[in-house]
Amino acid sequence: MLTNSDINELVAFRRHLHRRPELSGEEEWTAAEIAGALDRLHPDDLITGLGGHGVAAIFAGAEPGPTVLFRAELDALPIAETTGADWQSETEGKGHLCGHDGHMSMLLGFGRLLARRPVRPDRVIASPREAQFINPGRVATWPNGSPGSLWMAKAQSGVMAA
Repeated sequence: MLTNSDINELVAFRRHLHRRPELSGEEEWTAAEIAGALDRLHPDDLITGLGGHGVAAIFAGAEPGPTVLFRAELDALPIAETTGADWQSETEGKGHLCGHDGHMSMLLGFGRLLARRPVRPDRVIASPREAQFINPGRVATWPNGSPGSLWMAKAQSGVMAA
């Protein structure tokens, strides 16, 4: 279970990301921030540079079984933010008006849960990655081949697909 402290830290992290949006293909700072936050959870493996700036934190499960991938996108949109919020974008003409900052924070919260209590599948991969719909030709490649039998869910949809 996430604590009140976790929730407060995740909200602060989302706002931190929200202030510095980066467009698809430019997410170097965003990827470094999320990789650092995931690394502090001590996953079994942390892979960076997937398909560009993608990140994957791998948490081994308690029992053999399938690998499940939960993914969120890193990028922002080329739209000026004019909300006036304390955490409003500080980057001219760019904004996290798509919710990806929230999706990354949800994935980080899920990573915290995985770090505290291994799950039943063989492996769970938390993977903030670049938007495939903007860069469809950019394919993430896994070091040493495939991550194995894989189920994937996008953070915003909550739907699992084979």
